[in-house]
Amino acid sequence: MIYKFTLEDVILKDSLEAVSQYQKSSPRNQFVIVGGIANQLYTYSVFPALSRPTTDLDIDSDNYINFATFRDDVASVISKSLQRYSPKTSDKHHIFQIEVKDEDATPLLIHSYKFSVNAYERNKKSLERQVANAHWVNIPNFDSQVLVVRPEEVLYAKLDRLRKVDKGNRIPEELKEMYERIRERDWIPLADEDLKQWLVNLIREKQMLPGAYDEGELEFKKKLDHYRSSKDIYDVSLLITLALQEKLNIDESYYQEILKSEGIYT
Repeated sequence: MIYKFTLEDVILKDSLEAVSQYQKSSPRNQFVIVGGIANQLYTYSVFPALSRPTTDLDIDSDNYINFATFRDDVASVISKSLQRYSPKTSDKHHIFQIEVKDEDATPLLIHSYKFSVNAYERNKKSLERQVANAHWVNIPNFDSQVLVVRPEEVLYAKLDRLRKVDKGNRIPEELKEMYERIRERDWIPLADEDLKQWLVNLIREKQMLPGAYDEGELEFKKKLDHYRSSKDIYDVSLLITLALQEKLNIDESYYQEILKSEGIYT
């Protein structure tokens, strides 16, 4: 079975190229790649087989973006070179979205988080930091680059999400030790994990999630928390493995600056 999407997939590379064209042409609203695709872009050249498939291509801007701006300024440019994938722009509950579909009608969703004015002001410094320090990263097998948040920002985003799950006491027991290692920056044991088997387990876990609805809402939420926590810890472990092999530069001092600016002291 083919699991979608990774940087092996043409639709994802075409979408990254479309985002790159927007990034290079827009003087007003800069966007950077964040999330799971950022992780793939930093790790694919060394460990292509360890790319965690995702149907989301997440982008963030340092400007306040309403739907009219997203539709008319952002999506119109990105969609122009993706017509073969039948792009559709929509305003969802928490996100602005461009949906494209591959030849099997599997959707790839280009997402931008939708902030209220107040929420944007609360997050403005973080967004500005992400964009100001972003890196241009090669799109595999394309003569092009895309602007991506630094790997330290990816690490922080994973830590932040795990911290929020932990506040609700929802991190599964078997994952707590690895979460604590991330929180304490005890990196070396994370690189000793069997990432290949972990990825197989994650894919299987994701496949089984829809069936968990039949077991009741509480059981579904429990399994969803497990999957989300496990995939975030996996992404961190993959980045750290590359860093410890000196195949990816992670600047501890910059990471410390992020934690300090976000009010997190570990």
